[in-house]
Amino acid sequence: MKLQLKNSAVAAVFFAGLLLVAACWFARVDRVAAQAPNEVTINSTAYAPKTLTVAKGATVTWTNKEAKPHTVTADDNSFASKVMKENETYSYKFEKPGTYAYHCAFHGGNAGKGMAGTIVVK
Repeated sequence: MKLQLKNSAVAAVFFAGLLLVAACWFARVDRVAAQAPNEVTINSTAYAPKTLTVAKGATVTWTNKEAKPHTVTADDNSFASKVMKENETYSYKFEKPGTYAYHCAFHGGNAGKGMAGTIVVK
């Protein structure tokens, strides 16, 4: 009986530890996601996320994560980055609500063709 009780206690401590580790991991995932809500990554000749919704006055930062050069060019030419090499960034502050379509000057085009994305400002 004592052995069975001891095994139950060990199992309870083990599962409690597992729950604690899982809770810490999920808390870390939420914190990491909350650190960079206004970022767009350029990888595999695509913007991710393709559509990003931000608040008025937010600054969005694009980061080129691949060796190919890319740009961030508004379809209406209201903003444009220089040619971005690997690991370079471009940031733009969106002051007015609206929908802002953009593309890569090398791999995309107006109206969402090829490498393109959208920023929605509310």
